[in-house]
Amino acid sequence: MKTHLMYMALLVSLLMLAPACNPMDNLDEDPQVKAEAARYVDSLMQGLRDGTLESFRCPDVQWIHIPALLEYAKSTDLIGDDLSQLPARTLPANPLSSMMLSQCLEGTFALWMVEAARQHTLNATAKGYGGWPSLNPVIMAWNDSESMIFLASNPKSIEAQKEVYALYKSWWKASGGNKTAAAIDPLAGSLYQWH
Repeated sequence: MKTHLMYMALLVSLLMLAPACNPMDNLDEDPQVKAEAARYVDSLMQGLRDGTLESFRCPDVQWIHIPALLEYAKSTDLIGDDLSQLPARTLPANPLSSMMLSQCLEGTFALWMVEAARQHTLNATAKGYGGWPSLNPVIMAWNDSESMIFLASNPKSIEAQKEVYALYKSWWKASGGNKTAAAIDPLAGSLYQWH
């Protein structure tokens, strides 16, 4: 009995000294979890394409979804309706925004969701603008004299998206998938930011 109590005391002591572990931290290594995350992202992007994605609630994207989102971030497909064809649907955007988008580049939306996953990982309790990473899936560029908003109709949108994609891809590669990288803004030091 005395030996049993000593073992219990030792076990309790070891558990108290062990670093706190979140079982979710190691899910990235599980192939089944990766496959489920990829299916979730496929469903999310299909909903964006066919207009069934809820437009006022930010999708629940997490760190595990970033690799699949980065695959979609290469796409330059135009998603949405031409405003001349009314009624046009609106794309998902922060309801706090006064801008109603009817078109978006698929890759820009995917990058915006990568930013949402980064922010959700960084601070799961205070998710930015009601869970949205910014007001809209729109890339902005600032220089010393002016700002430019890259709406899908802007011919330079694809170029801006490719540059922002390169920044996020390099950030992700440097992170090695480590969640501490959520504290690093991939756009910091660049001309780009989210609208």
